[in-house]
Amino acid sequence: MEAQVDVPEDAEVIKVTGAQWIWAFDHEDGTKEVKELHLVKGKHYRFEITSIDVIHAFNIPDLP
Repeated sequence: MEAQVDVPEDAEVIKVTGAQWIWAFDHEDGTKEVKELHLVKGKHYRFEITSIDVIHAFNIPDLP
């Protein structure tokens, strides 16, 4: 099931890949992160989530 939300056109796309015990994040500017995701407050993001092995649940908590 895919959630449908309105995403601003200026949103940065982050490709998220789930693998057993790990998350990998690829930013549009070429930055790569593993296990931790760093975001800029007030900026819009769109996550494209895939998995290379099993079904994963991806959750971002409410941020202050």
